[in-house]
Amino acid sequence: MAAELRPPNRELGPASTLELLRRMRKEECLFLELSPSELEELAEVSSPLSFKRGEVLFSRGEPCTWLGLLLAGRCDALLPTAGGTGGGGKGEQRMGEHRPGEMLGLARVALWEKSHARAYTLRAVDDGCIAVLSYDQLEGLRRARPAFHHSLLKALLLQLADACGCFFRGCPVSNRPQFSLAPMNEPQILDFLLRLREEGTLLPNADYNCLLSLACRLRIAQWPARSSVLSKGEPLSGALILLDGKMTGFREAAGAPSVFFAPGDCVGLEFLLGGVQACPLDVFAARACLAAVLRRDDLEDLRRENPSMATQILQAFHAKLFGELCGQQPPALLVMAEA
Repeated sequence: MAAELRPPNRELGPASTLELLRRMRKEECLFLELSPSELEELAEVSSPLSFKRGEVLFSRGEPCTWLGLLLAGRCDALLPTAGGTGGGGKGEQRMGEHRPGEMLGLARVALWEKSHARAYTLRAVDDGCIAVLSYDQLEGLRRARPAFHHSLLKALLLQLADACGCFFRGCPVSNRPQFSLAPMNEPQILDFLLRLREEGTLLPNADYNCLLSLACRLRIAQWPARSSVLSKGEPLSGALILLDGKMTGFREAAGAPSVFFAPGDCVGLEFLLGGVQACPLDVFAARACLAAVLRRDDLEDLRRENPSMATQILQAFHAKLFGELCGQQPPALLVMAEA
């Protein structure tokens, strides 16, 4: 009987690991299938390890005993060749580059992959860090904590499906945000939300703590002027809350503008609140725009952590939706719509 592979000694504590995983979840939309408590469990069982430039993390043909999440740094995937052309070292062909936020060594979690040998060599391009989880640990989770194992396995398989979809079909399988994200921290996002609240265009009755909690979950996307934001019929992955700039919506491709979006307005609010799944119009950035991306998962996480704050946000967004549906009609007509 083979000895169990013990996890390596971790170089970051569970709290620091959890902070990195939360950042990856927010910036790279990783592990959205996991609840906040399950993300904490993942931080406890995974082992972050540092590596140096030029270091080989694993070699082609060696047993696949662990999988990992690249937290920092870049790595090259290499195959041995006779000529050695293509960007690798002597006798190596460079197949691709792995960047922070990508999972490594996932093929073994899929039942169709029968070999447990590494298919390529992975070498570090920069100094970096990787969070490691051994397959023996994964099997231990299956026996001891089957519910958590199921959620984690679902997230890992979706990552693998995305990688295969991009390689074979040129597009991912999952419906994750594909916007260009802007580097913006929580205090900067909170400043935007407070300004919009003061202007009465967004969450007018939400308190400070509610806005702060929301700011910690938002991703900020950016578009240059006269660029496409969303296409009619495109599957939505979240709602866009316009923070700065101006957007224009067209219901007919050759027609006049149907909707104008100003700071505080939302695109795809129906989807966020459980309605339509596809974008109902073509949306363009009339000027350079910043918008916050809010997903259903974010609201669900907030509901688990603080139901009262989630209630404030839910009621405020529904009030905004009712206002958009009523258009220029007086609010009293909402009663007639119910009748």
